[in-house]
Amino acid sequence: MSELDNNDTFFQFETVVIRDFRILYQRFSAYAAKYDLNNSELGVLVAIVTDIKTNLTDLSDRVNVSESAVSQAITGLMKKKYIRSETDAKDRRRHFLAPTSKGEKLVIDFREHEKEILDSLENELGDGFMPTLVKTIETAKDNGFTEFNRKK
Repeated sequence: MSELDNNDTFFQFETVVIRDFRILYQRFSAYAAKYDLNNSELGVLVAIVTDIKTNLTDLSDRVNVSESAVSQAITGLMKKKYIRSETDAKDRRRHFLAPTSKGEKLVIDFREHEKEILDSLENELGDGFMPTLVKTIETAKDNGFTEFNRKK
């Protein structure tokens, strides 16, 4: 039997990372494209809907892309009427981003789409899969095995 037997742990890991995560990524990309968005724009929109009155640095950290990429996403989202800029009532020099009703509807639809994917995974993998998945990804990130910090 070869050291690189197709049933070994490494082969299974590679299959998940190379094939299955790519498939999930492609599904989310296709979802974003359905609304004429790219992944960064969708991530920024979800973050804005979730964290109203956020700033560029916070969005960059949350979506894990550069501030330049966030700025481009904001420009695209404003042109497509998914978000708007509002003046802070307490300090008129400050502005914050807020979703339009069109943006809120898209995020509600996206969350339903995410829930379908997660429910499907939970049906296949069992109730405890999400904490295990999150722990696995966090451990990989903490040990430098992922490309989670693309900002640098």
